[in-house]
Amino acid sequence: MSLPTPDAYERYRGPEFGRLLGAARRSLERNGGEITGSVGLTNPTPDERNAIIGITGVYRSADVRRVSLPLEALDQNVRNVTGASLRELLERLGPPLRFRADERSAIDQARQQLLAEGEASTLHVQNPWYKEWLSGLASDGTITGLINKKDERLLTQAIRVLEYLYARASGSPPVMLAALADATTGNTKTLNPGQGSLPTLVLRALATARGVPLAAGAEARRELWDAFDVIVDDLASRVLVLNLPAAGRGLGEWLTDAARYGTPFHVTLHQLVTLPVTVQRAEGVRV
Repeated sequence: MSLPTPDAYERYRGPEFGRLLGAARRSLERNGGEITGSVGLTNPTPDERNAIIGITGVYRSADVRRVSLPLEALDQNVRNVTGASLRELLERLGPPLRFRADERSAIDQARQQLLAEGEASTLHVQNPWYKEWLSGLASDGTITGLINKKDERLLTQAIRVLEYLYARASGSPPVMLAALADATTGNTKTLNPGQGSLPTLVLRALATARGVPLAAGAEARRELWDAFDVIVDDLASRVLVLNLPAAGRGLGEWLTDAARYGTPFHVTLHQLVTLPVTVQRAEGVRV
């Protein structure tokens, strides 16, 4: 059997077939690719009416308001012209067919796998807030959205961040946000504001743990991180002191000079970490 020429396929790109093939595509996608039932056109153009007459061999008057066509007849016409099936033609013309039932089944399966992973965490047994957080993600479509965007890993990473925070010993020193991100995701920037859905997933869990709504705005989010001993910005975290002499290179010298001159001095967390000091005895220290 000779192969169809490219012109055989191009014939179906004509405007007289546009709506007809669109209706056929929707039917096949809805029915898993089965060639069953009929498709119809409302208020067909003369070209569309003539195309359907040519396929079926049945005359339709010019004033007809709606015409229908069995998909089997359309499939047979496509086979006669191109040697390919209707399904193959639609795939060739593009885009690829999407079978809704198969997609829904795949999404349901992926959702169950993600939920099972979440429920396997030690946090699920010990913390009611964690169950509430995970259930909320499932019920409001967040997990489905992650699956559709192929971002399932973000939920895994969010769980890892939460487990890390709750595994820290009581009295442990605060952890920098970048260090937390690096320890749990291997990237120092993944928990920064504006880095996609991961920071929101984690902060939503932390807000649930505290029993408060997740507020908008940089300040509210920084306070939420602070509540769990996570430092977002060691330059923005600062305290104003007066009359606080201290020993130590750099910061200690600045504090001592400021105390000598009676000048208030801003100390940042970054300074305290990089230039540690030993506070000296003084009268009337103000913070």
